[in-house]
Formats: sequence, structure tokens, C-alpha cells
Amino acid sequence: MITRIQEVRIIVMAVLCLLSPTRATSEQPARFSLVISSTPKGLEMIAADGCAWKRLTYSCSGTAACSAEVSDQGVRGVPPIPLEQLGDNATPMRFSFIVTQVETGLKIRSTSGCAWKSLAYSCGDKSPCRAEVSETGVRTAPSTAIN
Repeated sequence: MITRIQEVRIIVMAVLCLLSPTRATSEQPARFSLVISSTPKGLEMIAADGCAWKRLTYSCSGTAACSAEVSDQGVRGVPPIPLEQLGDNATPMRFSFIVTQVETGLKIRSTSGCAWKSLAYSCGDKSPCRAEVSETGVRTAPSTAIN
């Protein structure tokens, strides 16, 4: 038989568990939208929403697959320079992902701030390959450029 004191203790413990900061929470993805296009020399990105930049290009050399880390702050090579090495100018990224230009299109892997883990986009024989990427996924980019 549970006494009144034991009952109160159980209720208090349940409330404390619910209010505990170690409770599992789901991180909301950062809102963003941008168009990634393949170019003969690498990648071009045009931001529509959620970025500190409007237009970026990333040049690749050699025969290796072209990969770059894209974030709300800009673009950097892969493997990227760790943020702690950037010093006082380092700004926390709201989102970031690694995009790789492959023969058939684009492969994209989230590193933070996205509702998805990885995406693949096939362009078939379309050139240039253009895809609109957002926090929720990828789709065919509109035929008109985003400015």
C-alpha cells in the first residue's frame, strides 16, 4: 500500500524528470533556401533566404570529386578549417552541409541545422545541373535565377 508521502514523492520526482535540462529535445532546423548549380570549374550558389551572402562560387581543380562545405556564413573547402582555427572572427553557423558534385548530379550531407541527414539529386543529362536546397530537402531549381 502506497502512503500519501510516497505518492507525493513519486509526483515530485515525475515533475523533476519532466523539467530536467537533460530531457531529450529536438533541434529546430535553420530556415534557408539556396540554388546550387554545377559549373565547368566547380559550383555556384545563389541564396534566396537565411544566408549572410547572396552569391558564391567555389572552384575545384584536379580530377577528384568537387566538394565544398556550404553554410549560412559562406563556403569553404573540404575538409574545412576547424572554426577554432579561425579565431575571433568565427561565427557559429546556423546550418551547414557538404555538397559533392558527382557525374550524375549532386550528393549533399548535412553537418548541422537541417531536417535531413543526406540528399542525392540527379540531373540526368541537363547541364548545368541546378537544384534548390532548403532545410527540408531538395527539388528542381526554378529556371529563372534567384537574385
